[in-house]
Amino acid sequence: LVFFIIIAVRLFELQIVDYKFYNALASGQHDILAKLLPTRGEIFTADPLSLGQRTPVAVNRYLNFIYAVPKSIIDPVTTASKLAPLLSMLPVELQGVLGKVDDPYEPVKHLVDDITAQAVKDLNLDGIYILPEVTRYYPEGQLYGQLTGFVGHVGDTKQGQYGIEGFWESILAGQQGELKSEKDVAGRLISLGEHNLTPAEDGADITL
Repeated sequence: LVFFIIIAVRLFELQIVDYKFYNALASGQHDILAKLLPTRGEIFTADPLSLGQRTPVAVNRYLNFIYAVPKSIIDPVTTASKLAPLLSMLPVELQGVLGKVDDPYEPVKHLVDDITAQAVKDLNLDGIYILPEVTRYYPEGQLYGQLTGFVGHVGDTKQGQYGIEGFWESILAGQQGELKSEKDVAGRLISLGEHNLTPAEDGADITL
């Protein structure tokens, strides 16, 4: 009876209390990363007489990132010849990337538009994968450049530089989430181990 109660309590924890965590874990690493990475707030201007209508001056643009797992690619030459025209790259250039035997990860191209990404997906190539990628977009070009500043790399992270992007970095950037969990000797998460998942807090918008 004691063992039955212990098992029942544990099942309740796994299926009810910790459902969201294990659901993300089962969906793969990318779903967990989505919960840990905040979405940057956007910047708008508004005329008090415009009845709440806002004009975007710094927004998030959602594109795609193409990457490869070379160890899963059986024929790098054929894969490169099919993929290169879509990405405006030379086949020989791609062959050097895709032909790395036992390589688990190689970036191929950043900031790919949806139409191109769908064309790549339609090829259904082994070892070629697509991830969503967010970049900063300024609809008015350089018109507000000195006012807004820009988002650039500082080391391995992207941060606001100058202007509003830099001054209000902590407000726009949001708060990154945190995952604390037990791992095995290979560095993989132990699904039944102790864990703590704190979701990210998205950045706030700023209206001038």
